[in-house]
Amino acid sequence: MSEFSNSSLMKSMGDLFSKLSNSSYYNAKFLEKENDRFYQQLDLLFDERPQSSSTSRSIVSSLEKNSNYLHLQNVDLEASISKKAQRIKETIRYDDYIPGEISKTQLLFEKLYSENVMIFRESYLRSWLDLYRVNDIENIIKFISISSDLEYELLQERADTLIIAGYSHTNPLVMEASIRAIEKWQQPQHVYYLQNMRPSEVEWIEEYKCEVIEDLAIII
Repeated sequence: MSEFSNSSLMKSMGDLFSKLSNSSYYNAKFLEKENDRFYQQLDLLFDERPQSSSTSRSIVSSLEKNSNYLHLQNVDLEASISKKAQRIKETIRYDDYIPGEISKTQLLFEKLYSENVMIFRESYLRSWLDLYRVNDIENIIKFISISSDLEYELLQERADTLIIAGYSHTNPLVMEASIRAIEKWQQPQHVYYLQNMRPSEVEWIEEYKCEVIEDLAIII
């Protein structure tokens, strides 16, 4: 807006409207003049013409700063996720996992979660997908097993992704680790995943899956 601020225009229009509302006190010529002024200021208030050059430059500068800030934030976030995903993969590869004991990877998971939930979950998922993509069987099993030692609430949908992908793997030991994770987490909704999973050609895997389905059906 080139001449008046919104506040001054609104005040001026309020005064004009008050005069026009009391039209019985004014002659026709005066009312016609004031009526024209009212609509001129109304048009000015909603004027969509370009701002002055100084105002435009200020707006553009502000937008550029915000855009650059958001870009830097995204770059920093991506770098942080990548760095932590790499740290997870390196830790799990050198972790001597023993069932029933707290592992170094579990401690790392819990530490990352306490620092930033969103970054932890994204780096967790990325490291899992990287291991799955290269088919690192030993560490895939270790990853699932250590994950199952965490509270389900820490992982939520990432845990669901883990068990679905794990059961669909061709290796029976990976499938077993996924079913065991479901058994340990005791989440009622997981029974539906198991019921919808293709029957395994490996007899002992199928028997184990059916046992877990029966156990979970009790808590639904």
